Amino acid sequence: ADIIDFLKGLSGIGKKRANDITQNLIRLAKVACPAVKKNSAHVRGLKMAINNILSAEEECQTALQEMAKLAPKRDLEILTSIPGIGENTALRIISELGDIRRFNNPSQLNAF
Repeated sequence: ADIIDFLKGLSGIGKKRANDITQNLIRLAKVACPAVKKNSAHVRGLKMAINNILSAEEECQTALQEMAKLAPKRDLEILTSIPGIGENTALRIISELGDIRRFNNPSQLNAF
């Protein structure tokens, strides 16, 4: 349950996907045979890599929160009204494109 809750907290991972990933991790853990000792350099390196990933995820979430404060609310409303586009994706679209009103037609936007 802890793994599922952690995964659900990550951006873009829903309940079903978190459950599937957790079940795969448990299955793999049951068949895994450690090739190195738990205090080896390999394990320490893996722990550092995991911590780096978690730190990067935290920074990403912080950046998205800041972007949400800065993004034009109306643009967010319009983009999130499109099926399949949530706030996270809408924020990323706005950050990449800027003000889409600067494009005179869809072809210009597509070419960009």
